[in-house]
Amino acid sequence: MISNDREWFTMTILAHGRHLATWVNGFQVADFTGPASAAGERSAGYRAKAGVLSLQGHDPTTDLSFRNLRIAELPALTPQP
Repeated sequence: MISNDREWFTMTILAHGRHLATWVNGFQVADFTGPASAAGERSAGYRAKAGVLSLQGHDPTTDLSFRNLRIAELPALTPQP
C-alpha cells in the first residue's frame, strides 16, 4: 500500500511543459504527457496564468488537509551534445 486513509503522506509533483509526473511516498503513481495541439491552436479548458497553483479534491465528501507545501523552480536543463 502506497498510503493509508487518515494518515499524512508525501506527494511530489513534477510539471514541465505538457509533462506531469507524481510520486506518493516515493512511489511513482502517474507519468503523463498531454497531447500536442496543432500549430497556433490552444487546448480547450481552463488556462491559469503563470505562477498559479490549484489544489482540489474531486469528491465533495472527502476531507482534505494540506500542510508543508513547498514549491521550487528547477533550473533549466542544459542540452546534451
